[in-house]
Amino acid sequence: MKYDNIKNPQELLEYMSNNIKYGYVDKNYNYTNIFNNSIVQSNNNLLNTKIGTCFDQVELERYWFSNNNYKIYTYFEGVILNYKNNYPMHTFLVYIEDNKYKLFENSWELYKGIKEFNKLEDLLDYEFNLYKNELIKLGIKNNELNNIKLIEYSKINKDLKIDDYLNHIINN
Repeated sequence: MKYDNIKNPQELLEYMSNNIKYGYVDKNYNYTNIFNNSIVQSNNNLLNTKIGTCFDQVELERYWFSNNNYKIYTYFEGVILNYKNNYPMHTFLVYIEDNKYKLFENSWELYKGIKEFNKLEDLLDYEFNLYKNELIKLGIKNNELNNIKLIEYSKINKDLKIDDYLNHIINN
């Protein structure tokens, strides 16, 4: 299936599952294994590289859903501390269809798919608890649990370095 032929969210998920590999790219759109040297690709740039993190994948998802007239929300999950930490971060997209809130997940392999909820709050609680439980498995300290943040964020208008992307999310 070609990207241009995608007609619904399930087809988008199938396309992304079959064509997008999880990873980082640098400013020249080459694969890198260095997080700090990577960028977040805006709009549909991921279609060319076919390599991207959840950050990149959500931007491609946003691009498709917006162009297909869906109401969407995008969220970031992270542990915001006043010192450096290596806890994973995650982003995800929510769309509305048939008066239901739907979680679209491609990059977090364990939870890949589309999940449906009656209320946005239930969806966010579900996702927050998945993330929190993953952090607990990774050994987050009890005093750090209160620093888990779930932040709705807006579209990026150009490719951004990771630090600039995180500033866009946290400071807006």
